[in-house]
Amino acid sequence: MANFPLNVSALGNKFIDYRQTIPGDSFNWSWVRPLSAIQYLTIHHTAGPDTQTPDNIANYHIQNNGWGGVGYHFIIAKNGTVYYVGDINTARANVKDLNDKVIGICLVGNFVGGVEPSSEQINSTHLLCAKLLFETPEIPNINGWEDVNGHKNLNQTACPGDTWDTWRGKIIGATGPVPRPDQNRAA
Repeated sequence: MANFPLNVSALGNKFIDYRQTIPGDSFNWSWVRPLSAIQYLTIHHTAGPDTQTPDNIANYHIQNNGWGGVGYHFIIAKNGTVYYVGDINTARANVKDLNDKVIGICLVGNFVGGVEPSSEQINSTHLLCAKLLFETPEIPNINGWEDVNGHKNLNQTACPGDTWDTWRGKIIGATGPVPRPDQNRAA
């Protein structure tokens, strides 16, 4: 069974390990992959209402797509709460032909026609990505903001919406640049 413990202390109580609770299998569905296979953090949107919950999304994936669990690793609610929903040691179902190479991060909402994620979602996405990029040495092949992509950058799709190019920069600079651990040393 895959079971990678993760905590994003910068998020405080806005980080919830929901893997045991969410409908479906967060630990065994799909396949286990080495963390060294991961090359991208991939941002998605639900393309649905702001009121969707992780359970709504998981149930849709299970009932409509026939999957064994939710297709993402993380879901970020409108208020910035980050739900850890699919173990990062497992490939999920979020980027066709690249599922073994991505960590899927899905923001609740439909970001088209000028709509962007909430400032809370942007900040939480920044903190989550920074943790995965710079403070999780078990994932050696993602180590810079260039490894954060929208779904549309990896597959032909409209996800995560037509405003992605605007809010990607906000994710990267939400609370300022996060230095790599080796850059913290005095010269």
